Amino acid sequence: MGLSKSLAKGLSALLLVTALFWGNPSSGEEIQPFEGEVPLPPILSPQQLIGHLYDRDLVVLDVRDVEEYLNGHIPGAIPVDPGSLFPYIKALPTEKGLKDLLKPLGVDGEKKVVIYDDGDALYGSLLYFLLTYGGMTRVSLLDGGILAWKREGWPLEWGMRPGKASAPVIELRRDMVIKGKGAMGKMGMVLLDVDPHYPMKGGITVPWWKNLDPLTGNFRSAEDLRTLYRYKGIGEDKEVVVRGNNLLGTTVTYLVLRSLGYRVYLYNPGGR
Repeated sequence: MGLSKSLAKGLSALLLVTALFWGNPSSGEEIQPFEGEVPLPPILSPQQLIGHLYDRDLVVLDVRDVEEYLNGHIPGAIPVDPGSLFPYIKALPTEKGLKDLLKPLGVDGEKKVVIYDDGDALYGSLLYFLLTYGGMTRVSLLDGGILAWKREGWPLEWGMRPGKASAPVIELRRDMVIKGKGAMGKMGMVLLDVDPHYPMKGGITVPWWKNLDPLTGNFRSAEDLRTLYRYKGIGEDKEVVVRGNNLLGTTVTYLVLRSLGYRVYLYNPGGR
């Protein structure tokens, strides 16, 4: 049986005091994951995050407007201006573009990264994809974003917390992307379109927002999501190429299918 929420919150407060007392590791100290560490899932709950919030190898990124960030954020979270992601809504990033984006955030490829946004998963999922496309392997998105965190009563922090400059090593994962419909046909892949207004002929359409619970904004349960995609003829044995009019909604579905264990790719929107 897991910890009760009240006990877990008490422990989190103790961890917060301890972290503030001891401070953060020096910038020159190499941080390694524990041997046998269980990786965080691609989508994790607030209660899962609180158990790792003060890990020395964790970076939390807040993808909201700075005014929202200053009005309360997850302790230790570093702000990411959503405007910095605008160039990647319609096109995949270059290696230089990703380095410039990540350099001031303290993301270096070794640390765990947890991302959250205002709760609709759009910009959070986009940043998740950009990091994984850049070769980062320890990346997660907080289910429900800051709204879920507040709703469950977990601690907040106020004021600005700038990131520490890092030297991220970027290795673009071009194998995550499929270029052109012809390549899909040769490989026997399924085209999944997330935009019902501009679908591509021959694809299966499931709007990206169908992944979310309309009442809470959280992702639907894994069981419900598997049922949704199986009903559309997309079982876990399929290789899926996700396509949309832009990367915002597309990367939401990409993240969901990846969390469910699908072999999933992104349809290249920009020709790179």
